[in-house]
Amino acid sequence: GVLDSENDIVLDGNFNGVLYSKKTVHITPSGVMTGVIICNDIKVEGEFEGSLFGLRVNLCKDSVLKGNIHCTIINTEMNQYVDANIKLISLETSAFESSSMDLYSHLKEVFGKNNKDNKYTFLISHK
Repeated sequence: GVLDSENDIVLDGNFNGVLYSKKTVHITPSGVMTGVIICNDIKVEGEFEGSLFGLRVNLCKDSVLKGNIHCTIINTEMNQYVDANIKLISLETSAFESSSMDLYSHLKEVFGKNNKDNKYTFLISHK
């Protein structure tokens, strides 16, 4: 599914789809997510597989992350598993700039599967 929030999102269970938050996404130790996350800050204590696009990424002890990370700052603790392509983005780069073609292509595909008229594709393609 797709979850769009102006506030923080805390994931304690399983979720497949897209999470969009203008604040923080927190995947707790019992949280498991597959899909795409777009947010300002993310804290991963559980498991995530997919594409992540955020300003600050915090990978905590015992977390598991597989996929792609696009961020400006990444913090890591010891003893986590990361199998990811990491792209550090300049702070001057617009967070939703469509010049990141890999991100845009992936998001377009994911959003298209969930809802062909989803507003996110429009939002990302016009910024």
